[in-house]
Amino acid sequence: MDPSVREDYLESLCNLESERGSPAAIRDLAAFLDRDVPSVTKDILELAGTGDLLAGEDGMVTLTVKGRQEGMRVVRKHRILECFFTEMLGMEPDAASRDACVLEHDIPDEAVLKLKNLISGCPPGNCAPCARRGWNRALLPTLLDVDEGSEVIVRDLMQKGRLHRLADLGILPGEHIVLRRRLSNRSVVVEVKGADIALSAEIAGMVLVEKSP
Repeated sequence: MDPSVREDYLESLCNLESERGSPAAIRDLAAFLDRDVPSVTKDILELAGTGDLLAGEDGMVTLTVKGRQEGMRVVRKHRILECFFTEMLGMEPDAASRDACVLEHDIPDEAVLKLKNLISGCPPGNCAPCARRGWNRALLPTLLDVDEGSEVIVRDLMQKGRLHRLADLGILPGEHIVLRRRLSNRSVVVEVKGADIALSAEIAGMVLVEKSP
């Protein structure tokens, strides 16, 4: 299987799991990718053979740890590229998403990290505060990547200039928050300082977190 096709499958499965809060069915994956069910089924069996996922007899597809890590790596690449295109280049969201889909397979991780640093205002490479604390900002998950019930620590905010409202809500680096639940539109509800707050998927995807010890 072509590496870009594999990445598309794993990325799509991660996105479907995030939207639904549960593993996806092959028919749903086929609809998501706009492909026919027989061809998707064949590819899923191949990916199961490489250890990326588990294919159940009921048609459900569950990512393994290996598959989810690779899928989330591509998801983060896509988000950063899409953000760069819209916020820095002024592209329309649909065009930015299409171009991100094309570039995410070939652009090196180092280049994506530099784009992310440019967007967030962090110096090139891992900035000094991140380095001192042993964080790799390129690998930090966002609020969209953690499970319901997880307690996390906010480590950084992408696009700080646009997210001043988060500071008013108490969502600042170092703050402990709990992801209470996911909504059908990919929004999330988090608990901050004893209060429940709903965040859109766009905003939640800009909050970089680390699981609380």
